[in-house]
Amino acid sequence: MWRALILFALLSITRADWGTRVNLDRPEGQRSFWVFEPKGYNGATSLPLVVWLHGLTGSHTNAFLFSVVSTAYARGYILVAGEGTTSSSNLTKTSSPPWTTKLGWNAGVCCGVEVDDVEYIKEVVALTKSRWNVDKTRVFAAGFSNGAMLTERLACETGDKIFAAYASCAGAVMVTPGLEEGSKACDASFGNSSVSYLHLHGMADAVVPWLGNSTYKMPDITKNFKGWLSRLECQGDSSVTIPSEAYSVTRNTKCRDGHVAELVATKEGPHMWWEPNLPSFLFGKWPDVDVSKYVFTFFNTVASNKNAK
Repeated sequence: MWRALILFALLSITRADWGTRVNLDRPEGQRSFWVFEPKGYNGATSLPLVVWLHGLTGSHTNAFLFSVVSTAYARGYILVAGEGTTSSSNLTKTSSPPWTTKLGWNAGVCCGVEVDDVEYIKEVVALTKSRWNVDKTRVFAAGFSNGAMLTERLACETGDKIFAAYASCAGAVMVTPGLEEGSKACDASFGNSSVSYLHLHGMADAVVPWLGNSTYKMPDITKNFKGWLSRLECQGDSSVTIPSEAYSVTRNTKCRDGHVAELVATKEGPHMWWEPNLPSFLFGKWPDVDVSKYVFTFFNTVASNKNAK
């Protein structure tokens, strides 16, 4: 309880505003998402858009906690924070861990949610474009954990039709039926799409393990990344080790149509959207990576790619 109270206080102090809530009617009922405009936005200039997806048991308010909102403000992006639905499948009731009982996303075999979240995101983006001045060549998707799994599913199933680049933190391709067959299903639906792809993962992640988890059909993260290198027809790679040895970067800039694929691996990173501004006495030691800043920098880097749709 005390931890929740401290977090509430932090959110109350650091938030810029609560954003604009937008409702939409879906077959599963009314759902919402939140839109955050950068300071001075007046609709006269088209701006890049990031759709951010929270993790399992989270909500759109996590975008404040992880400094996603403040980073979007600072970088001049329109930010959309989606919100999942309640897990309710037999998988949740019988074999899934106890944390899969609250808000989550249907990423395929994870995480006990049965609604069509790919269609939900399509509607979210379409509605946002209709009400805000969005640069349609600079629309990006990012997510954490179960939200990252949906981000990867979106990459598999929508390719470059909506988003120019994807960023997945502590997730993996969980397309049904999972593992190698799920990866093949992703290959088939992705086709010859041209996008850029970023993956960030902690090697100490105990929830979505670096080496995978066959019980929950979570792939090995190295294999997961190699799957994207193959889909994007990337050639070669370069590894850079930061002097602190806190994390390593495998970056490939020779992917289809000049796109980029990048894997950031941290040795001590837990299962979290790594946020160095969070108090260490609550959340422990963080790797020397600010995920929000890293993700937006990546999007800025690939935003000039004229081949992105």
